[in-house]
Amino acid sequence: MSTQPVVCCEGEGSDVPTHCPTTVTKDFDLIGAVETQEKLHDLVVNGKYRSVINLCGPAEVCRLPTDKKCKVPCVQAHVDKGKLSYALAARLLATLESAPLPTLIQCQSKWRASSVAMLHIATHPPDAAEQHHGPGSRDQWMAPDEAIEWAKEKGLPFLENQILVDWVKNFLVARCQNLAREDPNLFFRQLFDRESCTYTYLLADPKTRDAVLIDPVLECLDRDLEMIDEYGLVLKYAMNTHCHADHITSTGMMKTKLDGFCSVLSATYEGAKADVKVKHGDCIYFGDRFVEVRATPGHTGGCLTFVLDDHSMAFTGDALLIRGCGRTDFQSGDAALLYKSVWGQIFSLPAHCRLYPGHDYKGRQVTTVWEERLHNTRLIKGEDEFVNIMKNLNLPKPARIDVAVPANMKCGVQDDE
Repeated sequence: MSTQPVVCCEGEGSDVPTHCPTTVTKDFDLIGAVETQEKLHDLVVNGKYRSVINLCGPAEVCRLPTDKKCKVPCVQAHVDKGKLSYALAARLLATLESAPLPTLIQCQSKWRASSVAMLHIATHPPDAAEQHHGPGSRDQWMAPDEAIEWAKEKGLPFLENQILVDWVKNFLVARCQNLAREDPNLFFRQLFDRESCTYTYLLADPKTRDAVLIDPVLECLDRDLEMIDEYGLVLKYAMNTHCHADHITSTGMMKTKLDGFCSVLSATYEGAKADVKVKHGDCIYFGDRFVEVRATPGHTGGCLTFVLDDHSMAFTGDALLIRGCGRTDFQSGDAALLYKSVWGQIFSLPAHCRLYPGHDYKGRQVTTVWEERLHNTRLIKGEDEFVNIMKNLNLPKPARIDVAVPANMKCGVQDDE
């Protein structure tokens, strides 16, 4: 067997046998760089394989058998080493589970191919079929250290790359967590940015692990991504209640570190950029749960409140704060409109509905419809008095408004990036 040096995004100058298949189990062979599509075609057509999965990186040429006479299913699944996540591992496992076996897994140096094969083997141990729970049962999964030991015994190439080793181990740790332990119907975390006093909210369906993130902050991006990966969540949507003036959303930068989710913003903002633009009455689903979109303009022209499907929780952004509300003197603000929005769309929710604000400056975390209707000193006034109060606040201009608003109109992408 000849060898040749392969230069790829996984590691410079890795001397590994790339163009000859390496058998891992009876179901999986690995192959690295193949000089031409014709050689790969001959290998597949004349070999034992019933499917081919290519795990090329973003800057690599993907070679798959292209001859129409090739009846073997061929799948291209991009794997960006800079965006390794629980969600990516889950998607790749689903690809392997649906592929006819035996399959040939290909990437430039066999690193990614071997790590993905290890994910499948760890969750479908070779001897699990003889066990009571059967292959793929969580009770029969390899423990993280056990999986790495198995990989060492087989000499799997991904062990040379600590990032891939950590990816495999972290996936196995996260997937074994029971997210329904606290609440069988909802996984929920409230997070806080001390600099801007902004609350970010993470919600997930414990059964499917599908998640949404509300009002993420740029400076807290790493914290949020770590939590998503730590709990084994699959982020579906990163949503903003409005175009913020006091901080920059992380949804744009998040795209450079995580795939598979959509940014969300109100369709009211003309010229704004987002993957999904929503309007009043829309629903955003994550697993078997959803939040209802309610338009609550007044603080800005595009403010939204997200109401959980069972009306037990609502995320009000800056439209309603604890014992207060957002200012109305910029970004198409309108005090009379805000008053109508809060009373019509938020205070109309059940009295026990918990309300989670976009900010708080006194350490408070949550309130209820009942509390605010009783104790919100601004909004328990009549409309005319409320409008007069808001007109005379005389607040200073937000320090970051000139940077934050233009960036947030593009989901956090800044011109100098």
